[in-house]
Amino acid sequence: MARRLVLVGGGHAHLTTILKMATFTGRGHQVTVIGPAPYHYYSGMAPGMVSGFYRPQEVRFHISEMVRKGGGTFLQDRVTGIDPRARVLELASGETVPYDIASFNVGSQVPSDALVSDNGSVFPVKPIENLLRGKFALEAGLKERAAKEEMRLLVIGG
Repeated sequence: MARRLVLVGGGHAHLTTILKMATFTGRGHQVTVIGPAPYHYYSGMAPGMVSGFYRPQEVRFHISEMVRKGGGTFLQDRVTGIDPRARVLELASGETVPYDIASFNVGSQVPSDALVSDNGSVFPVKPIENLLRGKFALEAGLKERAAKEEMRLLVIGG
């Protein structure tokens, strides 16, 4: 009997399943991956990316392409609700996705309401892509203020 497997997020815990997706789809199972972006950035290489040792393209996996090659479906969206009785996921787009088995690997996120910044000076680390925005803003700020004033930098967390 064919089943509907839904992977929410394309992070580390789902990468092996995504790589072996043809094993599932080849047996007639439907596999859907739902993620906010077609790429997943590998956090272990983020320091190398920020330092310039790696280019952003070298530290990411093209999740949507991997899913397609494995015979699955990739939906660029976010899950906003779960109806476990009906076995349905509700998406930000308003669509719903039925499932027999759902696995969640969405990573961490800083609540946007906790960030108080009206000038674009706060850069949460997650998702990893934000690190580049933060790096570029820091570099621009250093150039702009080099001769004028000192720049204050605050890092919260470790």
